[in-house]
Amino acid sequence: MGLDHFSLSAIARRLGVGASALYRVYDSREAVLDACMVTVAAEFHNIEDLIDRDADWQTVLRSWAAEYWRICGEFPGFHGIAQSQVPEEGAFHPVFLPWRDRLNALDINDAQIYFAKATLRDAFTGLQNRMDRLRGRPDGEEEFDRAETLTDGETVEPEVGEELAED
Repeated sequence: MGLDHFSLSAIARRLGVGASALYRVYDSREAVLDACMVTVAAEFHNIEDLIDRDADWQTVLRSWAAEYWRICGEFPGFHGIAQSQVPEEGAFHPVFLPWRDRLNALDINDAQIYFAKATLRDAFTGLQNRMDRLRGRPDGEEEFDRAETLTDGETVEPEVGEELAED
């Protein structure tokens, strides 16, 4: 069940409680989503832990892209939620502020920054949507992964993908 496709009744079923029990804690689907986004936001790594202070703007954007992709992989459906929010707002926007500030310090203006952020988000959302369609859906205990079947189980490790992207 991804962040972008869930219902309170489905969550209640998985927890083994009635939907009314969830409504005592969360008054709406949006309240549950907000709570989920707080958890997601906490999983983003701090920019200071990922890149040097003197990194150029290309390195900053590459690092943001890698971090965003990592989060999309860890939290199914995050890409759909991020896609529905304007880049300057949204539940995880505060996470981006240190990245924006670093780019501002490199004389990149806000319009350029948010354009780059939206472009990366849109590209990654498209890729995640394609991957979702290839993976199929859970079937009991097993999940049929069309992406793995199409590649005979061969995948590109993240490091190799980064090397290919640099070429």
